[in-house]
Amino acid sequence: MTQSRTIEQMIPRINDDVLLPGIQREFVWEPDQMVQLFDSVMRGYPIGSFLFWEISGAEAENRMKYKFIKNFITEGTFPNEFDGKNFRNPKINEITAELSNRLTLVLDGQQRLTTFYIGLKGSLTERGYRLRREKPESWTEKKLYIDLLSDPSKTTDDKKKMKYRLEFKQPVPEQSDSEYWYEVGNILSINNRDELFDFQKRVVEDVGEAYSNNIRRNSEELWRAVYEKEIINYFELGSNHSDDILDIFVRANEGGTQLGKESLS
Repeated sequence: MTQSRTIEQMIPRINDDVLLPGIQREFVWEPDQMVQLFDSVMRGYPIGSFLFWEISGAEAENRMKYKFIKNFITEGTFPNEFDGKNFRNPKINEITAELSNRLTLVLDGQQRLTTFYIGLKGSLTERGYRLRREKPESWTEKKLYIDLLSDPSKTTDDKKKMKYRLEFKQPVPEQSDSEYWYEVGNILSINNRDELFDFQKRVVEDVGEAYSNNIRRNSEELWRAVYEKEIINYFELGSNHSDDILDIFVRANEGGTQLGKESLS
C-alpha cells in the first residue's frame, strides 16, 4: 500500500526506527544534486517514490543495518580532528535501548533522505581545491542556506535552472544589502503559520520593505516543502517479503552493481 509523509514527519525517525539495510550502497550525491533536490521540493516537483521494508523482532535484531550519514565529509581520508564526520554509513552492530525493535529499512530513497537529513540537521565538509587532506585547515564545514532576498520568479541562467538560491556555506555567512542567508535547518523550529508570519515580519523589519515579497515567498515555500507537502510517497513491504528482498532491491535500483545474498545477513 502506498503511503505519504512530510519531510518534517520523516526527519525525527531517521536513525531512530528508519535505517539502511546491508544491501544499500554508500551516499554518493554531489552538493549540486543536493541543492537541486531542495529546489525541486520547494517548487512542488515530483521527486520519485520510496520503497521501505518493515521488520521486527529477531529479524530486526539480526539483519545488517547502517545509519544514515548526518555530518558528511566528501572524502574517505581526512584528519583525526574531523572524528564526528562520516564518509561511509556507520554500521550498527546491535539493537540498543536507543533503537526500536520494529524497524523500517530503506530499499529505495537513500540518497534523497540523506540529503534532507544533511540539509536540515547536519553538515557537509569539503576540502579546498588541491589543498593537503591531512591539514585540518584545508577543510571547511558547511551548512545549507537559502538567500531569502533572492527573486524566486527568476531561474538561474546555468544548466541547473534553479529557482531558489540555495548553497552550502560556512556557518553564519556574511550578509549584505542584497543577501540574507538563512540556515535551512532552522525552519524546523518554526512549527506553525503564526510563527512563520512572525519570522517573516522580523526579517522584513531587519532588511526593509523593498524585499518583503521575496522574503515571504522564499520562506513560505521552504516551510511548506518541509511541513505541508507530503512528498515522501512510499510503498511499504512487510516481513512476508523477506525472501524476495534482494530481487526487489535489484529491480528497484536496476543498473547498479550486482549484489550477493551474503549482503543481506
